[in-house]
Amino acid sequence: MLTPTRPGTVRALNGSVARLAAGVGCAALAAGTGTALLVAVVEFVRAPAARWVWWGALALTAAGALNSLSSWLAHGAEAEFEHRLRRTLAVHVSRLPTPALARLGTTGLRARLDGDVTALHHAVAHLPGEIATMLIAPLAALVLLTGYAGPLGLVAVVPAALAAVFHLVVVPRRSRRFAADRGRVVARIVAAVDDMVRGAVITRVHGDESGASARYTTATREFAHGFRDWVGRVATPAAVATALLQPSATLAVAFCVGHRMPVWQLTAVCVFGLAALAPVLRLGHGFDHLGAARDAAGRIDALLAEPVLHPGPAEQPPACGTDSPPPPPTGSPVTSITPVTPVTSVTSVPSVDDDAASAPAPVLAAVTVTVDGRPVLGPLDLAVVPNAVTAVTGPSGSGKTTLLRLLSRGTDPDDGTISLGGTPYRDLPLESMARRVATVPQSPGVLPRSIRENLLLARPHATDEELRAALAAAALPVPLDAPAAHLSGGERQRLALALLTGW
Repeated sequence: MLTPTRPGTVRALNGSVARLAAGVGCAALAAGTGTALLVAVVEFVRAPAARWVWWGALALTAAGALNSLSSWLAHGAEAEFEHRLRRTLAVHVSRLPTPALARLGTTGLRARLDGDVTALHHAVAHLPGEIATMLIAPLAALVLLTGYAGPLGLVAVVPAALAAVFHLVVVPRRSRRFAADRGRVVARIVAAVDDMVRGAVITRVHGDESGASARYTTATREFAHGFRDWVGRVATPAAVATALLQPSATLAVAFCVGHRMPVWQLTAVCVFGLAALAPVLRLGHGFDHLGAARDAAGRIDALLAEPVLHPGPAEQPPACGTDSPPPPPTGSPVTSITPVTPVTSVTSVPSVDDDAASAPAPVLAAVTVTVDGRPVLGPLDLAVVPNAVTAVTGPSGSGKTTLLRLLSRGTDPDDGTISLGGTPYRDLPLESMARRVATVPQSPGVLPRSIRENLLLARPHATDEELRAALAAAALPVPLDAPAAHLSGGERQRLALALLTGW
């Protein structure tokens, strides 16, 4: 059975909480120190004295130092969090069953491990400090504005307050439905482009290029109509709110309110009105980033909640410096099959080297596999013959692929046991299974690098002589520096075999 796990984005963040909290504290102190600078400016206008210049210079220096320290702490905490989360995801993905990997696909895995983790950057490194600044700086500015100019001075911040409410409340609500529709349409556009590019060979063979092109045209047209409708609803109010957020609007209201006030009071209205506005301008699209981060975290947690293969015991170092497999099973292997969805036959052809020592071979006992409650394979009893070429045949849907996934530990059975050399699969470390049972697919992938770099994946410290021996064992006479991307389909299969043989 597969083993479920708990989501881990919050767990990955736990180790960075202290450093992140320190960064938020420094941001809050910087906001307070910045307000003290404005107090020094107003007091200097009120009663010019050298001490206010020194206090202002000290506050400016302290604010700059605190802001730098806050950024350093927050980005350091985010880097640690991102590193832990990527490692957690990598370990989790390495233990996912093959069907789950196939369902996610290369694009889905890359989006989770790269795009979604990157989408969390602003929410972790920037947003906490910005929120602290947004809470402290305006509150301190409003208190000081009331103290210097009375309640009438609060009128200067009305334009900024209205604009902030619009940007932080109204726009997200109106944009939520469009954002969901936009995500679906953009995904369809990307899929259509991918079909047109990757399906070029199929299009050439079958002469049908209208499908992907039509889907692309329909998706782009739908995106254009949706975007135009969203802009029509939001553009005019957003333009008004943006104008109200400009410092000129706050200064205009401040002059209208305080034109009869003493100069120092008018200065207080202007500087503290702008101080209340500045954090909102700094926040920018922070809540957009927060929404994107929330969605990304949800997708990451969904991936981490995927059931994984049973890990088995912790791998122990091999005795005597070798990586010897477990001893072979005793007795004469017998092949028998009784599946619900029948694999037609399993035929083994003995090796020409009859004197070779018998290698351990997988043995299946009453194995069953179900998908969504539907039996896919089994109950199945099978003992693979060592030192033989075994062919599994059967009609489409009879369970051939599922059987190969079971043998290579790409998935676990729902019932029954699989053993290797008398040892159940569950008692073998999952990390070592690739060295014991390996699968070469019909169309193996290669890295867009040299043959040497592809082979070094299996044995990082191998010499060129060992790499050439592996290629010779797979009957692939190509230079080590040749690009792997230029290999034909059959050559790619031989390269995959070279990764498994000749060591």
